[in-house]
Amino acid sequence: MKIVKLVIEKLFGIYSYHIDFASDEFSLKLITGPNGYGKTTILKIVSALQTSELYYFYKLRFNSIVFVFDDSSRLEIIQQAVNNDRELTDNQLGDMRVTQSNRVDFFWKREDGEVARFSYNENDIRNVLRKLRYDMDTPREIQREIQHKNWSSPLLDEFLLHSEAFNNLLVEKNGQSGFMMQLQLIRSAYIPANRIYQDAFSTDSELPIEHVVDKIRDKLGFVKMKYFTESVSDDSKFIKEILANRGLRLSEEEYLLQREKLQELVTKFAKYVPISIDIPEYSEKHSDILSYYINRLVSRFEGLNKYIDKFSLFDAMLREKSFSNKKVTFSPHFGMRIESVTGEFIDVTLLSSGEQHEVVLLYNLIFEVPDSSILLVDEPENSLHVAWQQMIISDLMQIAKIKKLQLIVATHSPTIASYGRDYAVDLFYLNTGESF
Repeated sequence: MKIVKLVIEKLFGIYSYHIDFASDEFSLKLITGPNGYGKTTILKIVSALQTSELYYFYKLRFNSIVFVFDDSSRLEIIQQAVNNDRELTDNQLGDMRVTQSNRVDFFWKREDGEVARFSYNENDIRNVLRKLRYDMDTPREIQREIQHKNWSSPLLDEFLLHSEAFNNLLVEKNGQSGFMMQLQLIRSAYIPANRIYQDAFSTDSELPIEHVVDKIRDKLGFVKMKYFTESVSDDSKFIKEILANRGLRLSEEEYLLQREKLQELVTKFAKYVPISIDIPEYSEKHSDILSYYINRLVSRFEGLNKYIDKFSLFDAMLREKSFSNKKVTFSPHFGMRIESVTGEFIDVTLLSSGEQHEVVLLYNLIFEVPDSSILLVDEPENSLHVAWQQMIISDLMQIAKIKKLQLIVATHSPTIASYGRDYAVDLFYLNTGESF
């Protein structure tokens, strides 16, 4: 499901935006604007349309948010807020509002006139929290906050922003499961700014680039295992299927075409999973056996190469970046390896921050983002060389076409904005009504 229109009234009590999105097979919207106008918040608003993150709308300050989707359905989110005389603290959650929201109502209106509802209000929230206090899966520090009725606690807010159990209890209490089922039709992936810096300072001892190497090794190991598993399965059925296909006889010309096709598939596959395949020459005498053999191998590798296609794309995009005369190779044994022009292997952690950022970003985009989803990217220019910033829009569009993604990108980069000008909307001019 894709967004075709987003209308926000009085974001932070100040800004109003009307954003139209393209309705192509894939669509790109580039969001620019000064700091404080809500570029990142717009990405978070879309990202928060998850069953576990709706509390974000209870904390954010706005009057209304309306989504129109490509199936002609509408999601309207209305906030009625009252201010509490609570003092500002340094612990407030970024762009979240400091005052409590009295009520937030969600209305999902389908084209057939059906309406699914969901709502947050202070009383329901506190009643559900009291139930969570006795839930064994609720962290003890959260149980203590509930016990002491610290309803405005930043710790409690942070917990509720990502608690699916909280929303499930609220749905059960109010009988609003229909809304949640509708919400599951929206799939999105959010790639925040400063991802390398943030991940490097997590409790995990590995850097993001090391995680990528590990994941690549695991994925290629899975493909290798699948290849050998299917080979063994084919071998066990060989005689039986040969007998069942005795009438199949390819001509020499047909066999050579299949042989050429198989060679291309095997060459592509072997670049990432080293294998050796014997492809016999044509023989009229054994054409029935050879016909089955070649067709079965082509079918097997066509099925397996769907896993390899993403590695081919990842590999090609990394090679386009040149990586300061470094060569990138892949294997189920080591995952990804970097080789210098002198033939020496370079530890991936010694790549420049820009190179690491590019590897992590492209890996996430190609392998982790679900197909046919909404991809939200915040400040992709971070740590990227200007030359790479010039390529990021074309990279994103290429990935989006293959994976059928809707792209929404927030950026400060004049380079990216200039290359994506045809897809850009500037929040400053959008709010003032002036031309961009």
